[in-house]
Amino acid sequence: MLQDSDNKRVAKNSIMLYLRMLVTMVVGFYTSRVVLQVLGEEDFGVYGLVGGIVGMLAFLNTTMSGATSRFLTFELGKGDKAGLSSMFDSALVVHIWIAVIVFIIAETAGLWFVNSKLVIPAERMVAANWVYQCAIISVMVSIIQVPYVASIVAHEKMGVYAYIDIINVTMKLAIVFILVHSPWDKLIFYSVLMMVVTVITGYIYRRYSVRHFEECRYTHSKSKQMSKEIMSFFGFNMFGNFGAIFNMQVVNILINNFFGLVYNAASSIAVTVSNVVSSFSSNTIMAFRPPVTKSYAARELDKSEEFMLLGMQMSLFFFALFAIPVIVEVKTLMRIWLEKVPDQSDVFCRLMIMSILFETVRRVCLISVHATGKVKLASLSTGILLTLNPLIVYLLFRTMHIVSLAYVSNVFINIVLSLIIMYLVKRLIPEFSLRRLVVCVVKMMLVIAATMAIVYFSVRSLPANLLRMLLSAAISTVLLSVGTYFFCLDRSKRQWVLSFVKKKFKRSQV
Repeated sequence: MLQDSDNKRVAKNSIMLYLRMLVTMVVGFYTSRVVLQVLGEEDFGVYGLVGGIVGMLAFLNTTMSGATSRFLTFELGKGDKAGLSSMFDSALVVHIWIAVIVFIIAETAGLWFVNSKLVIPAERMVAANWVYQCAIISVMVSIIQVPYVASIVAHEKMGVYAYIDIINVTMKLAIVFILVHSPWDKLIFYSVLMMVVTVITGYIYRRYSVRHFEECRYTHSKSKQMSKEIMSFFGFNMFGNFGAIFNMQVVNILINNFFGLVYNAASSIAVTVSNVVSSFSSNTIMAFRPPVTKSYAARELDKSEEFMLLGMQMSLFFFALFAIPVIVEVKTLMRIWLEKVPDQSDVFCRLMIMSILFETVRRVCLISVHATGKVKLASLSTGILLTLNPLIVYLLFRTMHIVSLAYVSNVFINIVLSLIIMYLVKRLIPEFSLRRLVVCVVKMMLVIAATMAIVYFSVRSLPANLLRMLLSAAISTVLLSVGTYFFCLDRSKRQWVLSFVKKKFKRSQV
């Protein structure tokens, strides 16, 4: 049974992460538009193309951050200060070595590729190399700062994590205003300033961690055994993440080869919308990762299971809260957002969101799998199935020639993967109830499906405009909240939600 303090802590962390997300989203949309105007299409393209070569390595950060956070959180849950310090030192050394390897690859094969293979106007090659070198430094700093960020997350200091990220986007916003009045080459100046922001942010993460967490003060207590464990976890986890990237990139190439660029544009728009919707569940998943892992490390398995089930309910709830109005009103949304909407954009978007729904189930279950440290089967299953998906898509295109089948296939792959990972949770932690997990997921899915159907049939006869979008969002919020409260939450969780709302209401009356 979870205590009120547990629920309050997770709720507070989730709120801080949503605040961070909203600020970064608004600033990101604004700065990208202004930077495009200031740099111009050609220089903006050079920045995206060249920076993206090194930026492809950014998926390493996600993989390493998850691995490092898991091990630090596990040691915190055990309450072993010596082990925690040794784990941090081992993680830091591993990340420094990875940064060195990235530097060597980037300055040899990567540099050759940029100067020999990319199609860049000759007069902009100097600027392109400035962009590339700044990107290398930024990626190296980002890799080395991972253990410090992971420590903040492991200690559940989500407010600090959110504030530092808000500082980061505020500095990027300041760059936009500086760039407008810059007398120097704007592409070079922009690249240098973005690198400086990354270095400053990395320094803030390190400074805070060293001052507040004893284990972050390097003591040369690294352990070869711990380094091996981190690298093993990282290696398998990277295989799963690589499968996701490989799947997305190769499917895009297949769409291009079979149907042309217009459908690639539709896919890019759908990815943008679905990523925004996905971020609402990602924040909840991040908030629940530390308590699930700490409880497991302390062998409080009942508590760990309760956290996972609550995390599943809340992740699916917040995802659906934004996904349902988008699915129902995606055509109107795209018509308001874009002057010209590429064909099939709405279909792609709906299918991507459905795919992410089942991916959310998988990601919540993976918190418990990662807590055990036994990620081999989960990562191999994910990597292999996602890597095979492009082959399935290719066969579908050859036989049926329907572009949307690429995303239908992805939905089924994610359904299969979510079932596999749910089974692995029970296999790795026999004390967990597979029945409770399945019932939890099925109940949430039924509430989501019923809410979507009611919203769709309630508004379809109205004119498709902004007012209908707001009405869809309002109806969806009410129905989803009521359905989740009465149909999905048990008595103790309903009592906690009720008391939480009452307290907030009383405060607002004072």
